[in-house]
Amino acid sequence: MHARDKHAHSSRRIRVEHGIAHLKNWRALARHHGVAAVVSHQQSVTRPSAKPS
Repeated sequence: MHARDKHAHSSRRIRVEHGIAHLKNWRALARHHGVAAVVSHQQSVTRPSAKPS
């Protein structure tokens, strides 16, 4: 029973670990290709305020 629980836990954990690794790889590639600057610039741009009715 312990081995079965351990296997179930590791199966769930590996999905999380792979997801985290995927995000880290994307960030590294984004920095390398200059995408990070574009994304951060887009995030810092404010939207124009809505016109009052």
